[in-house]
Amino acid sequence: MSAKIRNALLLYAPLCEVENIEIRLHDAVLYNSIYRADGHLLINQYSFGTPAAHSPVFELGKAEAGDMANGYSTSFERI
Repeated sequence: MSAKIRNALLLYAPLCEVENIEIRLHDAVLYNSIYRADGHLLINQYSFGTPAAHSPVFELGKAEAGDMANGYSTSFERI
């Protein structure tokens, strides 16, 4: 897993030079990946026995209080 993380960081490194792009790292165990851009969330759900690249991705639009996108946004900020 550490090799996959290092490879991903290497591939994403050029994005660090782009204005308003931020890459964050954490050590929490998560069951999905959350990507946030332009008021949208992309949620890559964990599916048992399936690589992340083949797992479902949900796109959620701008959140209103109390909806699913708001819950994922709150989770994103906590991490």
